Amino acid sequence: MSITISTISTISSAVCSALARASLPACALGLGVAMIPFGAQASEKEASSDDAIAQQYAGARRFALMIGANNGGDDRTELRYAGTDARSLSKVLKEIGGVSNSDRKSLLDPTPQELRAGFLRVAQAIRDSVKPGEKVQFVFYYSGHSDEQGLLLAGELVKYSELRKLIQDVPADVRIGILDSCASGAFTRLKGGTKRSSFLAQASPSVKGHAYLTSSSADEAAQESDRIGGSFFTHYLVTGLRGAADLNRDRLITLNEAYRFAFDETLARTQSTQGGAQHAAYDIQLAGTGDLVMTDLRDTSAQLEIKREVGGRVFIRDSQGNLTAELYKEPGGGAVLLALEPGTYAITVDDGKKIWRADLTVHEGRKAELSPGKLSVVLAEATVTRGAGDASDAHAKDTAETKAKDDVMIVPFNFGISPMLSINGIHEGPRIYNFMNLNIGLTVVDRIYGFSASLGGNIISEELHGVGVGLGFQSVGPGGIKGFQGSVGLAYNGGTLDGVQHAVGAAITKGDVHGVQVASGLTLARGTVNGVQMAAGINLSNTRLNGAQLAVGLNLAKDVRGAQVGLANIAAGTVKGIQIGLFNYAEEADVSIGLITPTKKGGVWADVWFSDNQAINLAVKFRAKHTYTFLAGGVHPGGQGASWSYGLGLGYHADFNERLYLDLDLGTWAVHDGFTAPLPKAQLSSLRALIGVHIARRFAIWGGPTMNALWQLNLNNTPAVDRPGLGWVTNSYVEGRAGIRLWPGFAVGLEF
Repeated sequence: MSITISTISTISSAVCSALARASLPACALGLGVAMIPFGAQASEKEASSDDAIAQQYAGARRFALMIGANNGGDDRTELRYAGTDARSLSKVLKEIGGVSNSDRKSLLDPTPQELRAGFLRVAQAIRDSVKPGEKVQFVFYYSGHSDEQGLLLAGELVKYSELRKLIQDVPADVRIGILDSCASGAFTRLKGGTKRSSFLAQASPSVKGHAYLTSSSADEAAQESDRIGGSFFTHYLVTGLRGAADLNRDRLITLNEAYRFAFDETLARTQSTQGGAQHAAYDIQLAGTGDLVMTDLRDTSAQLEIKREVGGRVFIRDSQGNLTAELYKEPGGGAVLLALEPGTYAITVDDGKKIWRADLTVHEGRKAELSPGKLSVVLAEATVTRGAGDASDAHAKDTAETKAKDDVMIVPFNFGISPMLSINGIHEGPRIYNFMNLNIGLTVVDRIYGFSASLGGNIISEELHGVGVGLGFQSVGPGGIKGFQGSVGLAYNGGTLDGVQHAVGAAITKGDVHGVQVASGLTLARGTVNGVQMAAGINLSNTRLNGAQLAVGLNLAKDVRGAQVGLANIAAGTVKGIQIGLFNYAEEADVSIGLITPTKKGGVWADVWFSDNQAINLAVKFRAKHTYTFLAGGVHPGGQGASWSYGLGLGYHADFNERLYLDLDLGTWAVHDGFTAPLPKAQLSSLRALIGVHIARRFAIWGGPTMNALWQLNLNNTPAVDRPGLGWVTNSYVEGRAGIRLWPGFAVGLEF
C-alpha cells in the first residue's frame, strides 16, 4: 500500500487553534482532521498485536544524526538550549529508542561542511556495518536557527532542498527527519501531495519512505524557554517518547502518538507566549503496513507510574532541578507510565486549585508510584520569568507571587549572635527581607538587598541582591545571587549567579553562571557557565562553558566555547576554541596544545618516517580539529652522523578534500651524539611542510621539505657536535659560547 501526504501548516493554523480550544484531538496533525483515525479507530489499530510489533521493532536497526546549533549568525540572537535539545532526544533514543552508542552521531554548532560530512559518515557506517537483509531506519534531528529557505549555521544557509537530498541519500529503508527551528514548516512543503487516510498507522520497519516532522509552520517562530531549559516542541516530544504519549497503554510509543502529544502540548503552552501559538507540521511519504514504534517501555528498568486518581499539570524535576518531563493528566483518565533514569525526583502537581508536591525515588528494576496519598499541599513559590514566558510562567506568577507578597516583612537591619537571638528572631511567621545583616555566629535570613556578613555561617534561604560574606560558609537559596558572595570555607548558591562567587575552599552554583567563579580549591557550576571559572584546584562545569576555565590543576566541562587552560583539561563534548595543558581530552577540539592531547573524533595516530636527520623515526600523534601534537623518537644507526634523539612538536592540519591534506609542524628534539653520551649534547628544531594522501581511512603516505636548526651551547667548554643524520652541507656555524647550524632537509613516511 502506498501513502503520500503533504501538509502546509500555515493553512491549518486557524483550524487547529479553533479545534484545540474545543479539545478536539484530531487537529494534532495539521489538516489531517478527516484523514487520521484517532480515538477509537487509532486504538484498534495500535492495539493489534504487541508481539508482532515487537518483532518488527527488533528487526530494524536504527541510526541517528543529532544536530544542535545555537549560533545562527551575527544577526540572530544566540540560542541557549539547542545542544540541550539534541542531547535530550539522543538520550531517550539510546535508552528506549533502539539506537546504540556506535550508531549515534552528534554535532554541536557545525558548519555546513561539517553537517554534510556528518551525513557522509552515517551513510558510510550503514554501508560498513549493516548485515545483508537487515532493515535500516535513519533519524535526523536538528535544533537551531532556520528561515523560509533553509537551516542557518553560523550565518551560512543550507537550503531545504539540499537537506532533503542529504537525508534521501542515506541508505535507509525509513528516514525520519525532525526539525525544531523557526519557519521549519517550509521544509514540509511539497507540490502534488495527496491527502489520504491513516498515514502513520501504516508505517513499519518493513516500509520504505520518509517521515518529516517540524516544530513550527512556515511562518512561525520556534520558541525555547528558560523554565523548561529547552525548546517547547522537543521538550514535549521527549516527554511523549518517555511514555506520556501512550494513549492505548500498550507501552509502545508510535510516531503517531509522539507527534500528537508534542503537537497538542506545544500549541497549548505557546498560545500565551510572546512568540505566539506554535503549530507543528509534517510531511509523510511511506509505503507499507504496521506501526512505526519509536520507543519501547516494556523492558525499561526504572519507571514512574502516575496513578489514575492524580490529575492536573504534572512537573517532574531531577535532583539537579532540571525539568525532565511535563504533561497534563486528566483526573481519573487512566494511569501514565514514564521511563526515567534511576534517581530522586521532585514532582509538582497543579490541579488548578492547589499545588501539590512529592519527592519520589525511582530505583533500578522497580516501578515507583505517584498516588494522591504521597502528595502534600504546599504554598506556591515565588517565581521570576526569565526571557519569554509561557502559560505556566504566567499562572505561577499570578498565583504564587501574589500569595508570597502577603507573607513578607521588611526589617531594614538585623543583628544577632544566633538565628533566635537576633532582631529577625523577634518576628515570627512571615518571611523577612533585610537590607543589612551582621551576625557573630550563624545567620539565617530569607532575602538580602544590600549587605550581609557573619563570623560563623551565613544562610540566605531565598536570594541575595548585593554582598554576602561568611567566615565559615555561606549558602544562598534557589533565588540565586545578583552581586557578590564570599566565604573562607564554602560558598554555595542554589540558583543562578549574576556576578561574582568567591571562596577559599569551594564555590558551588546549582544554576547558570553569568560572571565569575573563583576558589582556591573547587569551583562547580551545574548549569551553563557564561563567564570565567578560576581555581588553584579544580574547575567543573556540568553542562556548557561559554568563556574560560583557568586552573593550576584540572578543568572539567561537557561542551566548551572558549578556552580551558590548566595542568589537565577534559571536555566530554566539543571544544569550540582552545585547550592548553599538559594533558587535554575532548570529543572534538578546534585547537589543543599540550603534551598528550587526544580527542575522540581526531583519534591517536602513529607515524613512521625516514628523514635526512634520522634514518628511522617513530611518533605518536594526537589530533584535534585544526591542530595536532606528537611525541617522537629517532635513531641514525651509523656513520659520522650516528645519533639518537627524542622530542615533541605542535602542528597545524588542513584537509583539502577527503584524501589530500597538509600538515605544518615545528618539532624540538634532544640530540645525543653517538650512542655513548648519557646526556643530550644539542637541540634540534625542525620545521616541516608535509603533503599527505589517505590511501584508506586509517592509512596515509606523506612527505615534504624541512628546515632544520641545530643549537649547541657552551662551545668554549665542549667540542662541536656532529650534525646528525646524512651530514650534507650546513651553514652558519659560529664559534663561541653558542653555535647554530642550519640546513634544508626532507621527510617521507607513513601514517596509521
